Amino acid sequence: MKKRFLLLSLLLAVCCLGPVLGQSSASAAADLAETYRPESLPMINPPTVVCDVRDGETLSSLTGEERPSNAILRFDGEGNVLDGEGQTLGSFSEVYEQLRGKVIPVLKLEDQAAAEAAVRLLQEDPDLLDLAVLSDQPELIKKVRTDVIRSRAILEVTRQTDPAEIVATAHENRAGAVLLPRELATAENVRYIQSRLKAVWVMAEDESAFGLTDCVATGAYGVAAADFAGVYDVLESFWEGSLARAPFNVAHRGMPKICNENSVSGTLAAVENGATHVEVDGYLTSDNEIVIMHNSTIDATTNGQGAIESMTLEEVKSYRLDQFEPEEIPTLEEIIGALKGTDVVLVFEIKSGNFQLLNVLKEKLEEQDFLDQVVVISGNTSMLNEMKRVLPQIPTANINTASAATLAETLNWMGSLNTTVDTMYTNTSVDFNEGGLRDRGIIGWYWTFADNAAVQSAFDAGYTGIANDVADVLANRTETVRGLPGTVRETLAAGDEIPVLVHRYAGGETEEKGNVFLCEDRGDRWSVIAAYGDVYIYYTEAFEVLKPGAQSKGCGSSLGTAALPAALLIPMGLALILGKKRVR
Repeated sequence: MKKRFLLLSLLLAVCCLGPVLGQSSASAAADLAETYRPESLPMINPPTVVCDVRDGETLSSLTGEERPSNAILRFDGEGNVLDGEGQTLGSFSEVYEQLRGKVIPVLKLEDQAAAEAAVRLLQEDPDLLDLAVLSDQPELIKKVRTDVIRSRAILEVTRQTDPAEIVATAHENRAGAVLLPRELATAENVRYIQSRLKAVWVMAEDESAFGLTDCVATGAYGVAAADFAGVYDVLESFWEGSLARAPFNVAHRGMPKICNENSVSGTLAAVENGATHVEVDGYLTSDNEIVIMHNSTIDATTNGQGAIESMTLEEVKSYRLDQFEPEEIPTLEEIIGALKGTDVVLVFEIKSGNFQLLNVLKEKLEEQDFLDQVVVISGNTSMLNEMKRVLPQIPTANINTASAATLAETLNWMGSLNTTVDTMYTNTSVDFNEGGLRDRGIIGWYWTFADNAAVQSAFDAGYTGIANDVADVLANRTETVRGLPGTVRETLAAGDEIPVLVHRYAGGETEEKGNVFLCEDRGDRWSVIAAYGDVYIYYTEAFEVLKPGAQSKGCGSSLGTAALPAALLIPMGLALILGKKRVR
């Protein structure tokens, strides 16, 4: 009887894990591209370079010594690759033989027939893992991702849309990244979307050096252009020590060095001290309330004992957190209450194995109108898989091991679970973070950096998602920089001093002295990209500076660059902006 029970258990496990691990998961022999990463680029974790293939000449240039990480290929229902005019450049199999192992193909789908052809292609070759599909029609990418769950997808956004809607639409249709035109890829939108686990690629509308520099300055994870060599030229012009984007400051369990972990006080302290995210852990009580606690029992951090999931909320509330000043054990609603009215994202880690927690979570988030301010992480892959059904619009991350050695396996479970990577930082490296993840439209999220030195090392490595126990160490660090509206100058040149607005992690903006990085004379005004340096060098997206007597065309902040005339491009030396050695 015991042997029969064990055999039945094994069969059930295989049946349950099948959908999670992938019905047709690629083998260990899957072709993974070795993406090109030039050593000469001075920027820390610069955006990946994506080529939008619009003609045969561009296609034939992709596999030289300098090459893009990804190539956007217009793909039709016959399995052919088309140019920008709809003419056939060759079959995908012919094109892929050229790209294999060097450049990651991204199939741009325009209709149902193209989506069906992509499904056939992926089903016929189970080793074809390193490929993504792209479309501005969410239902097309969802079809591919549903039929071949190991696949990757990118949602192209072509109209003005609320960033919260972009995130929800992308995740619900199983896209791991989004492609925005420069007009929509403002620095604010990019940071909002990337704070919710979705990488942003920006499609250059102006491929001049100024326009491409402006794309980089948005902080996007990738820049797409027909002239991929021009993007590399621009990336080489940034100064040593430039930061492509400020990392996200994820307060792990709140502020555990000065407050009770997983507490309201710790959440409030994290917000006050510059956290962009607060990570807490949750279990479900016996009367279906979500309680915030790291362990399954209350033994380690309270004055009581007992397993949370065998207790009622009233029983849980009879005990106190006692690592610091005694306080109540919080519910999910109380943590949400501490975050409401802020732009801080809740990172909710599901510790429970009780599927009912997801139904309660959905109910609580809807009641609190908090669906757009939360992401979910877990090491329980069954729970992550169920999230696709219960809360399909909320981005998730798997906190299990991911590394360069397990890249093929990682891509498989990312696809099947519709999730992303949030792994222990000791598993990673710059090569994995950039060549493994970034170049595939995946933001690396890592845990847990315990002290100031560890956080600094994460900055230096260019890691974007940094879960740490010392969120206050970043309180006075620069998070973003933007142009100062209403600035007026009769003359302007690269290197000139110019005021900028510096936003620090702990909040508030101060006017500081920056310098012009690039400028362009547009008659009655200048188009400017400015730089500001403290520990690192940050850049503004393009903004306007008026000439005397000119009328502002808007608020004076960011500008579109689609119709700009030829730029005056004179990068200045590093000493002009800093005047001192940068600390690394």
